[in-house]
Amino acid sequence: NNKSTKYDTAVDFLEQVKSVYANQPSIYNNFLEIMKEFKSQTIDTPGVVARVSDLFKGQKQLIEGFNCFLPPGYRIEAEENKLISSPISNNNTNTLNVN
Repeated sequence: NNKSTKYDTAVDFLEQVKSVYANQPSIYNNFLEIMKEFKSQTIDTPGVVARVSDLFKGQKQLIEGFNCFLPPGYRIEAEENKLISSPISNNNTNTLNVN
């Protein structure tokens, strides 16, 4: 069943976030809040990308893991000092500085 595989992956990812921020539980809680707001359609995909990019700045592994959950056309790329979120469906690129 494809759904259970995705669910296991989501649970594993949440555990990874919780582990990375074990000494900063507010970051984990903020991530959960962002996901709740997205599920309730309070924020859209670009809003999620911007907020998660800011929340996970400096955590390349988490950023790359989060990309698995973004819909087709969205991706966050971790670079040295910035994250780039770009809908793949067009040539526009939004650059978010995370200094």
